[in-house]
Amino acid sequence: MLRVSCLVLTLICLVTSAAIANSEWNRRPLKGLRTVEVGIEALSSDTVRAGLSHSTIVTDVELRLRQAGIAISRAEAYSGSPFLYVRVTVLASSAAQYAYSVVVELHEPVTLVRDPAVTIRAATWQARGGIATVGSARLSESVRQRVRDAVDEFINDYLAVKPKP
Repeated sequence: MLRVSCLVLTLICLVTSAAIANSEWNRRPLKGLRTVEVGIEALSSDTVRAGLSHSTIVTDVELRLRQAGIAISRAEAYSGSPFLYVRVTVLASSAAQYAYSVVVELHEPVTLVRDPAVTIRAATWQARGGIATVGSARLSESVRQRVRDAVDEFINDYLAVKPKP
């Protein structure tokens, strides 16, 4: 019961922040962006057992970016280059039912205005793919579709601020 309560509370927070994130303000950091790295958070063993793989999610994300004409950098993660970070969290609520969330963020170095000597890595753009529940037979495809939808939000925002030729 505690797990369900936590899940509901998280859902409310994510829906609220998603409404804020989908604004013109969210697009501004994408102006001038030329390339991105792709970083996928390690999947839990439960997620892998449920049929999702790190390589499948990487392939889905990179394919979407390439199709949109966004160059992918092959530098080391956290190298200082902007990178598109994807986090998939899956919780088994029963043997046949899962709850999951998807978050896609652009991370890049940011310098503090109050102290220019301090540069940190921060999320400058984000999309929340929401939280959903699904049966085990549809988990993999459902998660992959949510990831693709969130990446499409990134692509749409990127294309909206990209200079026209």
